[in-house]
Amino acid sequence: MARKPRDAESGGLRERLYFARLLLDELDQGVVRQDPRARLLALRGAVLSHLYAVPVALLRRSAARYQVHEAGDLISLGALARTFEDAGMDVPEARLVEQARQNPDDPLAWLDEQMLAGFDSPGLALRPEPPSENNDLLMRAEDEDRMLGEQDRARMRDCLDRLERLRRDCEPHGEEW
Repeated sequence: MARKPRDAESGGLRERLYFARLLLDELDQGVVRQDPRARLLALRGAVLSHLYAVPVALLRRSAARYQVHEAGDLISLGALARTFEDAGMDVPEARLVEQARQNPDDPLAWLDEQMLAGFDSPGLALRPEPPSENNDLLMRAEDEDRMLGEQDRARMRDCLDRLERLRRDCEPHGEEW
C-alpha cells in the first residue's frame, strides 16, 4: 500500500508527484483502452490521494519545524491551516497553501474540493449506472464528461504542475531552519 512520504526531505514530496504522474498516465491510457470504469475510478482516486499528500506533508513538516504540535495527526488542509492560525503563527508555507486553497481558480482549491467530496455522503450517491427500480442505492447517474473526462484529467495535470511549483516555492522556507 501507499507509504507515508519522508517528511524531513523534499524527496518524499517528489515521490508523491512522481507516482501521481505515473498513475495519471496509466489513467489516460486506460481511458483510451476503455478499461472497466471501476479500475479507472480507482486510478483517479489514487492520483488525487498522491496529489493531496503533497500539501498535507508540506504543512505537517512546517508544523513540526515551528512546533505546532496540534497539527501532527491532521490530514485536511483547512484544519492544518487553522492550527497555524490558532497558534498565532504566520508561516510562509501555510500562507501559500491557504492562498491557493481560497482561490477558486487555483488547481489546489479544486483538489481540496475533490478530496472533501470523497468523504461527503452525497459523493457516495454517485454511481456509474442510471437509477433503476430494482436498486435503491443507484440514486443518480454520474455525468460521464465530469469524472474521467478530458477536462477532469486536464485538471489533475494542472494540479501536478501547481503542486510542483508549490513544492519548489516552499523549499527555501524549509532550508532557513
